[in-house]
Amino acid sequence: MNTLATTSAIELQQGGIRLVFDPQTNHVTGLYGGASEADWISHAQGRRFGVPFVAGTQQTETDVMLTRREIEPHRLIARSESRLTTLTWTMREDHVHAELSLPPRRGPRSGLSLDLDMLDLPDGNPWRQQVMPIGIHVADDLAYAWFIFHRADDDLLLMVVDGPLAAWRIRYSYLGHRMDGFQVLTEAQDVVPRDGTRLPVMQRLSVKLAFASSMDDAWRQAAKLARLAMAVPAITGGYVGSRVGYRLIGHATELIHLTPAGEQRSLPPALTGEVTLGEPGLHRLAVRSADGSTHVTRLFAHEPWHAVYDRVNHFYRDHFQHECGAFFAAIHTDSLQPDGLTFEGRPFGDPNYPNALRSGEFGGFCGWAMLKNMLLFGQEPSLRKSVDRYLLHWGLNRGHEDQPFNDTMYKRPAEHRGMKWSAYHLYKEVNFAQSEVFFLNQMIDYVRLTNDPAVLDDAVGLAKHFISDHVKPDGMVCCRNSADSSDHDYTTVEAPLVALVRLWHLLRERGHADAGFIRQTSLHVADYLLARGLDFATEGEPCTEDGSFACAAWSLLHAYLELEPRPRYMQFGMELLRLHAKLEMRGLDCRMNQSTIRFWETQYETDTWGPSINAGHGWSLWTAMAKFCAYRITRSMTMLQQSYEAFLTSLSKIDVSGGMYSCYTPDMIPGTPHQWCVPKPLPIGQDTQQTTIPLGWGYPTTYAASGNHVLIQAAETWAHTSGVNVETNATINGMFDDKGVFVSAAPHFSRLAISAAPRQPMKLAVTPGRDLVITLEHAEIGLELRDADVLERLDGEAVIRCRPTSSIVTLAAARA
Repeated sequence: MNTLATTSAIELQQGGIRLVFDPQTNHVTGLYGGASEADWISHAQGRRFGVPFVAGTQQTETDVMLTRREIEPHRLIARSESRLTTLTWTMREDHVHAELSLPPRRGPRSGLSLDLDMLDLPDGNPWRQQVMPIGIHVADDLAYAWFIFHRADDDLLLMVVDGPLAAWRIRYSYLGHRMDGFQVLTEAQDVVPRDGTRLPVMQRLSVKLAFASSMDDAWRQAAKLARLAMAVPAITGGYVGSRVGYRLIGHATELIHLTPAGEQRSLPPALTGEVTLGEPGLHRLAVRSADGSTHVTRLFAHEPWHAVYDRVNHFYRDHFQHECGAFFAAIHTDSLQPDGLTFEGRPFGDPNYPNALRSGEFGGFCGWAMLKNMLLFGQEPSLRKSVDRYLLHWGLNRGHEDQPFNDTMYKRPAEHRGMKWSAYHLYKEVNFAQSEVFFLNQMIDYVRLTNDPAVLDDAVGLAKHFISDHVKPDGMVCCRNSADSSDHDYTTVEAPLVALVRLWHLLRERGHADAGFIRQTSLHVADYLLARGLDFATEGEPCTEDGSFACAAWSLLHAYLELEPRPRYMQFGMELLRLHAKLEMRGLDCRMNQSTIRFWETQYETDTWGPSINAGHGWSLWTAMAKFCAYRITRSMTMLQQSYEAFLTSLSKIDVSGGMYSCYTPDMIPGTPHQWCVPKPLPIGQDTQQTTIPLGWGYPTTYAASGNHVLIQAAETWAHTSGVNVETNATINGMFDDKGVFVSAAPHFSRLAISAAPRQPMKLAVTPGRDLVITLEHAEIGLELRDADVLERLDGEAVIRCRPTSSIVTLAAARA
């Protein structure tokens, strides 16, 4: 073994992976591998990769300098001057192995900084080259963990912690809109789980790095490097009663199906198999490997849609509605009371506090979900009463127009915070554009339910005010909260284009005089999105905003389908979806799979955590809606399945009570909340004494109104659509019953997506006389229908519209 001293960079290379080291500190300064030749490490100020640290807290830590070095073939061993800390890097044929040894009890936190070039770090690199953590899995007993980072075009970095860890952590920027770094910890003694225990402490840490070309490749390598066996399902859940196929990676010695009720059922550990989701809730497939490690895959089964709507609607009616008609934004899960403040500093539900009970947004989603319930399943007196209290008494100030509530419709011009607003604005609001769009959507649905002409007039009045005061001459939707603030581009903050198109449909159906004006405005806004291109709008701090991406894609694809089929709308919308891939979580856990990576919403809806990944948040469904539109345009089963899985992610947040959490967070240590919102923030000098930082890694301690967004958008998608992937046997929003008949979960089933003509005749339960559209992704082999009259065939055999003459229709491949 040679001890070397040099002033030039040190490199180790093997198997297509290259590491570069600083000769002074022996810290890693470059990591190269995968399809791209770019460096995976951030060189922004303060970022570190392969750097041990001790004396860490939520705010700061002390780096360990590794001044001693030994080099062997394909290995570098670095030690601290005291020799108490050792970090060894070993190059293997297919991965890099980092082994860290730290002295004990050097906390509160100690571990290894592994700062990759996270999205929006200010290092000058283009955002397409920067990375995001799209796959996260931590063993329940902290025996191992694996993470998958995505750069572009499925260029993936796999990070496997193949032994015990105390925790892992993403560092967030102060405002929470940017990921600043990544750490794996050997100690986190200032973090406290809800049961009052402490996280484990260890002296050694083992981390392996590899590159992958696909998620399948990443899972295969994760199983190999962590010595695991894992179940990869064809889909991460479905309608209760569904049978979900899976395949095993690695050598499994035991496979257990754990049901939501806690029952354990042994399954044969064969290479492929099938599990029945026989009851609603969270199902787990626990796979034990030869060395005793257990990997858990999570699947979710949802009830019939009417049961989901009823359970949620009645919970929010009973526990979220204030006597004035407005709904709270959040309540505590234990007291079921809105007796708290969010980290943003807003009350959970105080009608006397500005912006605590916004019309349209957050609390308004409770009433909107009730509207969708009644549009799908018929009017229910208690829900109708609740909606009328919310929309008419609260939102529209019926009977007290001259004494409007804050954040509700005011039909007279007014001035607020130095800004002059035309009639039909929201009274004393500060997020006019955002709240007004949601409120407009709710009025549209109320008119569809009741045909109330006065509410239709109010909806048109609100739309005209919105266009007059918020739509700029170039088509940009603008939000400006006060005279001394600047204009913010809100064209894709809440998908106003979708709301305008929905209003146009309503007015056109009724022959309304303003239908043409609304249509022209909609086209104007859509054309602005094309002109804006990839210049994504954001607030708070510069970042690549997930919502702006997703809303732009949804808006343009929706416009192509429902407004005017201009090819550029479709082309750019699909390009946005392709680029958005690095902002979408993928994996073997239904609580996260196909959710978008949002990480600043929780602090606005809970008092539990600061910035943290918000898997399954209501806003994730903007991407799901865009993918549903993409399916309708391209017939892609992948797009349809990913859209459905995103809905499953949101549905999995529903508690047995009917209350919904704002999200599931995989973060073990959420970020620091805004200091000005914490009741008694500790001075920085006392930060090392903190012992009450809550462990994340689960659900918040509050139910949130925003979760209702999943029921709102389900009415636009899964109320009428189901699918079957013939190749994988994955069922989407439906199931095969004991007789082999496909039964849709859609209450108004009128569209079936299949990947291709079935190999064997497939029976389908339908409603006689109700038109059914069948789409085939691959239509090389024609489709024959029995017991149905074919009304038209489009795109050759790809789209078939038929009218069933029986309650069972049979689909079969056409005979040559």
